Amino acid sequence: MLTLPILGSTPINIDESVDSSENGAENEDQNGPEIGARYKVGVVPTYLILDAEGNEIGRATGGAPPNQFISMISRTLGESTSTFDAMQARYDEGDRSQEFIQQYLMDVIVELALRDVDNQDIASMQAAFEESAKYKTIADEFFASRPYSELINKTDARLVMYFHERSSRGDEIVEFVIEHYNEFLAVSSESAMAQLVLNATLGAVADAARAGDEKFTDYIDALETEPLNRAVAHERARYPDSSLLPERLKYSWEADYLIAREDWDGIAELYKGRFEKWGDKATAGNYQWAADRLLRSDNPTHRKTALGYARRAYEMNEMDYWVVSVYISALAKHEMFDEAREIAREYRSGLTDSAVDQENLEIFNRLTRRSWKKAQTTPKNHRNSWYHRRPSRLFRKGTIELFGGKELSRIVANEANLTILWIVQEHLNQKNEHSLEFM
Repeated sequence: MLTLPILGSTPINIDESVDSSENGAENEDQNGPEIGARYKVGVVPTYLILDAEGNEIGRATGGAPPNQFISMISRTLGESTSTFDAMQARYDEGDRSQEFIQQYLMDVIVELALRDVDNQDIASMQAAFEESAKYKTIADEFFASRPYSELINKTDARLVMYFHERSSRGDEIVEFVIEHYNEFLAVSSESAMAQLVLNATLGAVADAARAGDEKFTDYIDALETEPLNRAVAHERARYPDSSLLPERLKYSWEADYLIAREDWDGIAELYKGRFEKWGDKATAGNYQWAADRLLRSDNPTHRKTALGYARRAYEMNEMDYWVVSVYISALAKHEMFDEAREIAREYRSGLTDSAVDQENLEIFNRLTRRSWKKAQTTPKNHRNSWYHRRPSRLFRKGTIELFGGKELSRIVANEANLTILWIVQEHLNQKNEHSLEFM
């Protein structure tokens, strides 16, 4: 049996009984994306349990300490069965004793890890989100029923790390953990502490950047001070290119901050500097992403620059539907409608009847219809556009947290497929933009 944890896009062979050199599983950089695509991994971390031929026996998601991990794998292999129904019955009957709630919530972690969520089905995603939210509410009620100082023990620390791993700076429990960093570290681990405080910082940075709040940089600067700098040092030692490091946070969210402030001159200078730095390493995704952002400006000079970026992206990859749609949008903004139609015709004529190409065509048609409509006018208040109404922590911890609370309901009820497509594709292009080695 082979167990592959998918962390980000990187699977790592952890089964010493398998000669990973034969199947290449140890080659993370080469095989990570391929394995992730093959097994349709949409949430990280994901643990795949495979047989000797590579067939999937089962999977589990989410980090876990050794005892919970063993329970997850045992359940997946059919070596043990769930007793959660009995635990849920006790909870429903009103049992709120400390020992019971602790065990109940620890069992919840295992149950959620083994849930089969279809990332392509909005109903499945919504159900998973609502279930997770329900258990977080229970956990928060449990935490609030006692002085926070009593949470400094191994079991409660584990529960805090799990149920608050997506909370932002400013959250009471997150701030308490930071204030008592050493005490929690003694009953937890460097990795768990780093993930909690760095993800909390990411959430705060994202919120502030999208709001155009200058605290955007304050949260990043705080990572250079005690005790957060220890979390940074640990993360840097484990993942030198981690997106949670201070320099990467600034790099990733600086453009969002400038857009929120409608500082289009700042955006233009930002991308000019980046392309000068990247040189020939810049990708079609980099140019397309820069063009998409600058097209939001009313300044003709900025739009002209955006058209140049969009054309460069198209020259590099004329069969990427997102690249092509942004180029068409740029052409339409300059009232070059005949050329825009010709580019669309060439793209469509280059597609085959395969299922993949037909799916790409459907996406392309949706994007170009939207781009064509948007080309007629540019919103005066960009902060009221869908871009700035997005929930603040998209994609932080996998597909389940695509949307938050009311935002999910709004999207489900309002052209769900198109809206989700737009947000997902923007995220993918953000990853493309950040694919270069940070310099």
